[in-house]
Amino acid sequence: MVLLVGVIGFLVGGLAAGFFTYHLLSGRIRRRLRSQTALITTAGHQLRTPLDQILGMAQTLELHVGELPDKIGETVDSIIGSGGNLKSALIDILDIMELESGQLILEPDIHALLESVETINRIFAPRAEKKGLAFDLSVDRTAKVWLNYDEVRFRQCTEAIVRQCIEQAESGTVSVNISTKFSSRKFGHKIIKILVHDGGPGMEQAVADRYFKPTKRTLDNKVMIPEGKRLSLMLSRALARKMGGDLTVKSAPGRGVSFMLKIPAKFEMPPGEAGEAAPLPAVEQARAAIREKTIMIVDDDELYVQVLSTYLTHAGAGNVLVARDGQEALGFVEAHSCDLILMDIQMPVMDGVTAMRKIRSSKESFSDIPIIVVSAVSQSQERQACRAAGATAVMAKPVEANDLYKKLARVLAA
Repeated sequence: MVLLVGVIGFLVGGLAAGFFTYHLLSGRIRRRLRSQTALITTAGHQLRTPLDQILGMAQTLELHVGELPDKIGETVDSIIGSGGNLKSALIDILDIMELESGQLILEPDIHALLESVETINRIFAPRAEKKGLAFDLSVDRTAKVWLNYDEVRFRQCTEAIVRQCIEQAESGTVSVNISTKFSSRKFGHKIIKILVHDGGPGMEQAVADRYFKPTKRTLDNKVMIPEGKRLSLMLSRALARKMGGDLTVKSAPGRGVSFMLKIPAKFEMPPGEAGEAAPLPAVEQARAAIREKTIMIVDDDELYVQVLSTYLTHAGAGNVLVARDGQEALGFVEAHSCDLILMDIQMPVMDGVTAMRKIRSSKESFSDIPIIVVSAVSQSQERQACRAAGATAVMAKPVEANDLYKKLARVLAA
């Protein structure tokens, strides 16, 4: 773990120094940087595998946290929190490299904005309470809508600013207000507005602007952000602008710090009878969808097979099959009736992309079986390759139980 932190620290320092000078480099150096990006991405996959295993096993314990002694529950929370921070730093590095090389691709889809709100509250309300802070999340009625946007990138940006306000606040309230308004520039589009404010002492605006300048060394103690967190905020602004929006900060002495995230999204009519009602808890959505269903896990990582099996069993899956590689998975779908596949990508004998292509190109009854890729996919090109091979959906390890449950419910209801 010490070596892992050291490697990430080295990468963060180098990226922070090079991010703002990249546009000045010659074409030859840019090509060299792209080749280095591929090397760093490969190294990132190597680092993510053991990290995903640690977080995955800890998250299975979290499902039963009410049955554990308090001290063990606190240890589980600490493992998930620290591991999550480490994973966030690693993903930020990979995303910046992908963004700067022009390879990052947005993946919009239809989502209920309230589901993202529920996730924000579930993650951050306990963290604020642990610090003795009040956490006030308000949702305007205009936010009770279905929109087409890149929900993963949206959450990445939102979580970065909420996390920052909670970490820097010493007392008082961290407030999060979520609303939407119709866009004046694009017909049928809305602007998602996330306003996050902490009740701290605030600072001069020139100091607050340093949140987005990872190479700027701060001499006072008003903006004390670890380098990795500073990188996360800078990345969030870059992602917001790529999505057609922006991330800004305002502050003044005695007025706290306010972050405003604005993201455009296409307005969609709610599917079925969903309307504006708050969604059911994720596990209940999954329980209704997978009851009496047979789900196959295709993964050669024994620890992560345990993680996914635990998630499925907790939600009441009717039957869980396990294949260790793509070739074995093909044999299983030919011999067994299967309702859905959770597919890893990097496996021996036959990888997941090849297996999906063979399933989709077959003339058999199982050719249209829903396939959710659950793998350490980090680059946009990898996710696009999965979709081109026939993936119904793509999720990056380590998968949180609630995210998997919502995805299962949505895919099986389609």
